[in-house]
Amino acid sequence: MSGYNGTLLGTVVGSGASSSTQLEEPQHTIIKEYFREEFDDEDGWEKRWVHSKHRTDYGKFRISAGRFYGDREKDKGLQTTEDTKYYSVSARFRPFNNEGQTLVIQYTVKYDQHVDCGGAYIKLFPEDVNQETLNEDTRYYIMFGPDICGEDKKIVQVIFNYKDDYYMINKDIKCETDDFTHLYTLIVRPDLTYEVKIDNYVAEAGHLEEHWDFLPPKKIIDPDAQKPDYWDEREIIEDPMDKKPDCMHISSLGFRYGYFFRSFLSYLSDEHVISKVAAEALMDKNNPPHGLM
Repeated sequence: MSGYNGTLLGTVVGSGASSSTQLEEPQHTIIKEYFREEFDDEDGWEKRWVHSKHRTDYGKFRISAGRFYGDREKDKGLQTTEDTKYYSVSARFRPFNNEGQTLVIQYTVKYDQHVDCGGAYIKLFPEDVNQETLNEDTRYYIMFGPDICGEDKKIVQVIFNYKDDYYMINKDIKCETDDFTHLYTLIVRPDLTYEVKIDNYVAEAGHLEEHWDFLPPKKIIDPDAQKPDYWDEREIIEDPMDKKPDCMHISSLGFRYGYFFRSFLSYLSDEHVISKVAAEALMDKNNPPHGLM
């Protein structure tokens, strides 16, 4: 079973750089709050929330603080009541446009028992959504929250609708799986940067164009490309014009230590001179030779 308690906020100002290893101090100023739900009025939530009738076997919700809590009243949330069931419930708020504003979506999740497979994510829908026929195929703008299925899938989903296609984040954000309450936050800024926080710690952050494949790749493989007939498969090709030089010449080389000098001298052709000069350089490091002409 899981509990939900959430808020949808408007523009956020004054947020500084953050670190995944450091808890951020609250520094935000809320300009406008579009939606808030505390589930603190007993059965009043049923007037604001609509159960979908798309399926007859949807699970039912109730208001509860769960098996354990810090405050029985303040910790109440929307709780699922049946295992292995689909759930679909929604609440309306006034339409808004976040163009030029920072959008914050934030809510808490508590798994009241071990979850084998289940998602506790939320979705933001268009204003014309039919709440009574809401289902998994209903068009949405944003999907965000923890999603668990088996031992391999324990992630935070962040999916955006862009030009009527859905794009999943290409980062693997691990979600919490214990039975404590955890705060999930998604921040999307006008400069196309974002943050995903868990319990106010940054779990992932970056640029939308880098962490979602909204744009086509800059380079693509040409399926019609073929290797030309004249392609040479040899890894090394000898230069037919290459020839051994008659001599090599080094001038105006000054070295402080003989072993540097000796490594260069190994390319000279006169081995007798090499040995003699290198030996002199090694024996007299305080007065190395200034070069070889």
